Amino acid sequence: MLYMSFEAQKEALKAKLARWKEESKQILKLLQSKYPLCFSIPAKPLAIGISKEVIEYKLDHSK
Repeated sequence: MLYMSFEAQKEALKAKLARWKEESKQILKLLQSKYPLCFSIPAKPLAIGISKEVIEYKLDHSK
């Protein structure tokens, strides 16, 4: 059985969150460039929520 220490788990989670945050920013920039009327600059909370949905969809369908 593979076991990670609490600190290793914490670091892995931090790295995963950092990657997710960067992916989210990239997707939001793409959406802002393609659909400026829907995804304003600066981003509104709704636009941020939609980009999260896009990321989840992408991750679910990439497998």
